[in-house]
Amino acid sequence: MAVEAWELTEEDRDRINNLLSSPLDFPLEFKSWILDQVAMNVPPIPIEQLQGYVKTRAYGNSSGTSTFTATSTSFADYGGPSLSGLPDGVYLVLYGTKVTSTYGRYTISVNGGAGTDAESVYVETGGSVTYSGVRLKQQTLNAGAAGNTIGTLMRKDSSGGAGNPVFTQCWLVAIRMS
Repeated sequence: MAVEAWELTEEDRDRINNLLSSPLDFPLEFKSWILDQVAMNVPPIPIEQLQGYVKTRAYGNSSGTSTFTATSTSFADYGGPSLSGLPDGVYLVLYGTKVTSTYGRYTISVNGGAGTDAESVYVETGGSVTYSGVRLKQQTLNAGAAGNTIGTLMRKDSSGGAGNPVFTQCWLVAIRMS
């Protein structure tokens, strides 16, 4: 199919410029068509180009099928999931685990800090019964260029009596909100 080409006169260019400079004067049929066209064929606009966008991003890690037996009543790193190299920002941090055998606590450590009972997942169980626990908190990370790290800590809770809690399916998710 051959396409015919022609030269535009200065008068033609002025008419086109005049028409395109006043979109309110476009015919109603064209306005309806262009709205339908854009709605059905959304142009790929990079999210960073949207005014006011705060780079929301989720980071996550889990222990998979690994198990961890906490032998201390103090929080310790038993090799559970961690996230490193996180940029500064405000995060929604979610963390959870399953516990078998006796009472246990599971918490996070931000940039190597100590864990606290107030921010821990507390799971009461006994014998071969397994219970799950989940917690979420807002956390501001500000280590700068060094990057931030969120790790997980576990401990035995002395109110559970004898035995050591076994932690399984441990997971950690951090969603950057701003």
